[in-house]
Amino acid sequence: MVARIAGSMIVSVAVLIVVSFLVSFGVLWWTGSILISAVTGALGGLAAAFAVEALHTAVGRAGARLNDENDRSAAAGSRAR
Repeated sequence: MVARIAGSMIVSVAVLIVVSFLVSFGVLWWTGSILISAVTGALGGLAAAFAVEALHTAVGRAGARLNDENDRSAAAGSRAR
């Protein structure tokens, strides 16, 4: 459980950093303004990190739901025999 949370945090931070730099450099190249590029990069990085975390949570919940259904069907099958 702790490893899953740590892995999720590492991925979110990596996405935050990479997207922030890429967006910042792109906006800096396009506008030439350091302030605008820094703010836009930070907002873009935060949005990407939240999106990755939301996706990770949704996939985790779907996997847990599938495991619960498999456990129930296996238990029902063993009782019927």
